[in-house]
Amino acid sequence: MGGWESAPVRSQRGANGSQGQGELTPVTVEQLAWRIVELLSDRIVDAVVDAVTRAPELPTRRLVDAATIARQCGVERRFVYDHQRELGAIRLGRGPKARLRFDVRHVEAALAQRQEAARTRHGRPPRGNKPSGAHVDLLPIKGAM
Repeated sequence: MGGWESAPVRSQRGANGSQGQGELTPVTVEQLAWRIVELLSDRIVDAVVDAVTRAPELPTRRLVDAATIARQCGVERRFVYDHQRELGAIRLGRGPKARLRFDVRHVEAALAQRQEAARTRHGRPPRGNKPSGAHVDLLPIKGAM
């Protein structure tokens, strides 16, 4: 194997001319790397915990099942399954029987958008039902003459 793993690297002399502690072997480099990761990860965890505790209004994702969505939104459970893509279903696992979970906020937004679209459609007159003004003679009804 070529590269840094094959031979130890001698430490260089410091600015004051003193010799380092010894050789930097792959083992000592790895130990140093793990120590750096340990120090940084503690700081990152502390920073995240601090940020979350100082920002309680931070939005979090709450996933619920189809029955909960149906109950909260006043729709049938079958509706939730039939519209799973539109409602942003998250599949847990693989296969046809994988559990579905939904983000409540996403579902509420999707249903509000659907309701607004329905309102807009019903606010216009239906297409094709305009009176033409032309008189058309109808066929006589049998026995009505």
